[in-house]
Amino acid sequence: MPVPNPLLAASAVGVAAHLLFFKKLEHHVVHRRYVAFRRHVAASAGSFALGVYMSQSPILNEKPGVHISWVSAISFSLQLHACFLLGLYASLLTYRLFFHPLKKFPGPLSARISTFWLTSYNYNDVWRDVASLHEQYGPFVRIAPGELSVRDPKAVAALHGPKSKCDEAPFYHVIKPTTSLHMLPDPDIHDDFDDRTLREYNQRASAYRSVLLDRIHATKGEPMDMARWFRFYVCEVIGHLAPGAIFNILQTSDNHWAIDAFGSGLLPSVHDICYRPIVHTLVAGMTSILYELVKHPEHIDRLRQELAPLVQDSLLDPSPDELEHLEHLNAVINETLRLHPPVHTTIWCVTPPGGVRFGPPGGVRLGHVHIPGGTIVTYPQYAVSRSKSAVPLDAFIPERWYRFPWMAVYKNTFSPFVMGVYPWAGDNKRLALMDIRQVISRLVWTFDVAFAPGEDGGSFEGVALDTFMVAYGPLILTLKARQGVQL
Repeated sequence: MPVPNPLLAASAVGVAAHLLFFKKLEHHVVHRRYVAFRRHVAASAGSFALGVYMSQSPILNEKPGVHISWVSAISFSLQLHACFLLGLYASLLTYRLFFHPLKKFPGPLSARISTFWLTSYNYNDVWRDVASLHEQYGPFVRIAPGELSVRDPKAVAALHGPKSKCDEAPFYHVIKPTTSLHMLPDPDIHDDFDDRTLREYNQRASAYRSVLLDRIHATKGEPMDMARWFRFYVCEVIGHLAPGAIFNILQTSDNHWAIDAFGSGLLPSVHDICYRPIVHTLVAGMTSILYELVKHPEHIDRLRQELAPLVQDSLLDPSPDELEHLEHLNAVINETLRLHPPVHTTIWCVTPPGGVRFGPPGGVRLGHVHIPGGTIVTYPQYAVSRSKSAVPLDAFIPERWYRFPWMAVYKNTFSPFVMGVYPWAGDNKRLALMDIRQVISRLVWTFDVAFAPGEDGGSFEGVALDTFMVAYGPLILTLKARQGVQL
């Protein structure tokens, strides 16, 4: 019986491994096992080479009775592994280019065949790259072999609406095992953010706002990084709500050692307090609003006119209910969050294999476009908020939210606080908006705000990083107390 060519057999095994194993199942759940698997493969290669060296197999040895050299044995073992990988990746690339359910969707060639294109931008301004891809390819772009970026505002209801049957993306399955069950709130013990709870929170936060204003006033108009000071303020407030997490960083104006330590992952509990979504949203939101107001000072005057009726004895201390109904203040917040959403890509989801029937069984149909089941879909808020189809005039125009509704076509799908079947938005959104209104209104009423000498705000967006939630750069401003205004 003739001996089969072992190299061709190894290639065939690689093809079979892709078609029967790697193309199926949820491999992201057991990603750590693949690291161990590669170690076993390396060990087996050495063992196989030893076996070939010690044997008189006709597979390699054409002259029985003559020992095979170590070089020949190792070379043959490496050739087998190389042919296996060649067959595996040849099948993988062929499938992704010509037979994948997403083959009809446009996108960069490198993105259609590998996830390296997407991961290479994780520490850069990936949101701008995705937005430019949408300008080039249209509302549906394939940004990874099994992932679509959808810039169509109509996608929100189908993918992230309350009736959506889309599931969480694999991204969340990877990080879930690191979340302690003890960190989950018990609804029987922890109150929701109802009106009473929000008022209590506002009273607690009011003391820290006063400290923030005092520290700003003490600078006497010297340049200061407001992104840094907002982070101090928010961590102080949220830390006050967590037992035993008082940092006193507003008074010292220095990072607490624990806050520095969390950056290296040494103290996950501090990370939970200071960089949970609500904290990041507050810091990014406050900094972005101040940035846009300094660029457009005419809106500071508009805000002061709107706030004037709430001033008593030259002191502004409004209630949350009073600020909630100020049109221009809320429009400034919405317009800033449109231009600078804290989460540029919102959440990922996976289309269901069946159940969401906007077209053929399985997947989701948006208009005339069918998204197959099992597709990872992301809704890039930055790209949507800058698209001409959603926002006819892409400029800082707060009036679009209450005076010119035709300028906010996608108003009903606007959700800078993330959206989905399991939204973060709910109670935390009310808390975040209340704090943002209070801080911004007090700042614009109490201080004259401007860029520091030699600054134009370029570093604020110029060095921003997309780490799921965008991390903006420093915002160096001067804040001088207004005459006749109490702190």
